[in-house]
Amino acid sequence: MDYRRDEPCTRLAQVKLRQSLYALMREKPVGRITVRELCERSGVNRSTFYSYYADINDLYVKIIKEYYQVYHGYIQQMLSLLSGCGDPACLTKEECRRAARLFLDTVRDNKELFQFIYHDSSPSGLTVSANRLLFTRIMKLLPAELKPVFRRSLRFVGGGTAAVVTAWLEADCDVPVEDLAKSLGYYYYGVFNGKASGK
Repeated sequence: MDYRRDEPCTRLAQVKLRQSLYALMREKPVGRITVRELCERSGVNRSTFYSYYADINDLYVKIIKEYYQVYHGYIQQMLSLLSGCGDPACLTKEECRRAARLFLDTVRDNKELFQFIYHDSSPSGLTVSANRLLFTRIMKLLPAELKPVFRRSLRFVGGGTAAVVTAWLEADCDVPVEDLAKSLGYYYYGVFNGKASGK
């Protein structure tokens, strides 16, 4: 076992590399970033970089995988929240607020990761791919009888939520989670009680 990887200074080096990658991606596409400039920007030497990553793409892929793991955990929690609901139109305003709060807490607790995904300079289609993954995983986990009504609603809710979260992240999460959850909760409630039920 390589004990160096468990040391706090090693974790700090990985954090610096990730933060520097995020910063460089605001300036140019990930394919044009070199290990040398990433290491110079982060203050981490190249041998340390190569002890964790094969190249820039390897670092990038590991960040994306982490994002998907975080999203999967969120999806599992969301499905627990929705269990027992045969139709999204049965969700109360409070349940919709809790659903929004759950997502916003996930975003806030993983702010740097979500800023990477939702930032306007992230690779083209990355946010779309992330939302598509979320939609696909939720649909796979839903019982068959719920799929038709949730399919219509989730596409609409996903797009609106992505827009709100992108703006919130760009403002460094300046609105308190509870305030934003209340607003998003009303939005969800309106979608589920208008679109999902066919009203």
